[in-house]
Amino acid sequence: MIIEPADVLRMQADLRDRTNQLAVQTIINSQYNDIHADERNGKEVSFARPLHQSLTVARAYRVEGQMTKALWDRAYSLADEQPLGFPPVEHGFVVFEEPIQVWDAVGRIEKIHVLTWNPVTFHLEKEGIDMPGVVISMWNDTSRARDQVYEEIVLPEIQRNPAYARAAQSLGRWSMTNAGPFWPEWPVGPQTSPIDRAVKRRIIIRGETPTEYVPSLFRLFSALFSMLSERIPATRKAPAQLSRVETKQARRAGIAPEVILVTLRPEYREPIHQGTGHPISVRYPVGDPDDPNSVAYYRTIHRGTVRERRVPVRAHWRGREDAPVSKRATVYNLAR
Repeated sequence: MIIEPADVLRMQADLRDRTNQLAVQTIINSQYNDIHADERNGKEVSFARPLHQSLTVARAYRVEGQMTKALWDRAYSLADEQPLGFPPVEHGFVVFEEPIQVWDAVGRIEKIHVLTWNPVTFHLEKEGIDMPGVVISMWNDTSRARDQVYEEIVLPEIQRNPAYARAAQSLGRWSMTNAGPFWPEWPVGPQTSPIDRAVKRRIIIRGETPTEYVPSLFRLFSALFSMLSERIPATRKAPAQLSRVETKQARRAGIAPEVILVTLRPEYREPIHQGTGHPISVRYPVGDPDDPNSVAYYRTIHRGTVRERRVPVRAHWRGREDAPVSKRATVYNLAR
């Protein structure tokens, strides 16, 4: 599915406006605190308001469909002790044309269509110091494809709980799959991690069966930040060309009219020539060999990489030096 740059900005404005509603803030904060119940020691965390403020100034990215596989390949290649790293900008809003698929603690598939981040400060009480970090949220766009979590957990709750139904209506197309704070020095760890005992106990109490391992989102975030920071040579970034109407619509909505398109560079492969099996039996000029400044033609080198460029090829003779000179004027054209 190809998503136009203007649609990325519309999605950003839509999520920003919805997170400004009290009903939406209540359900997002409730979900966030439920996810981190074992970490916050009874303290309620307000996550929705900072998210709303971040979406107003976030830089928008559209990640091309084929980049999803490249993102996973990069994530799997990281060493376990590789730190998460910083994002390319303070506030980000990323739309994936091809969703990221992971599974939750009971094995249900989660589809991540949109990912956001914004800065946060951690206070380490034992050390008595503050550390910069980042809060990341992930969203299933139910208007594109509902994931298994939405179908089996969210939708039944909407159908039997009027208050939840009203809040879900305010959320519209959005269903938050996960959210959490991280700091850049955090190691990405193994490709899959065992489920925490407290989480497993809560799942069993609910009457469900927990899985043993879940995929490392840290690896995914680290690979994404690296990709958007242009540390992966095969990645190409370019600003989208928006029309005047789309630019005005974005500015009217209070969103910066800029979307960065993230794509894969074309893979370069050496050309394979089958050949005729017959060696050149004549000698012929390419360009004007008698003119030392003559350029026969231009060729492209390092195609598909950041070093791609066109270089001149000087005039020269083709064929063995002891071969007779061809008198056919069409030999050069046929050879090219």
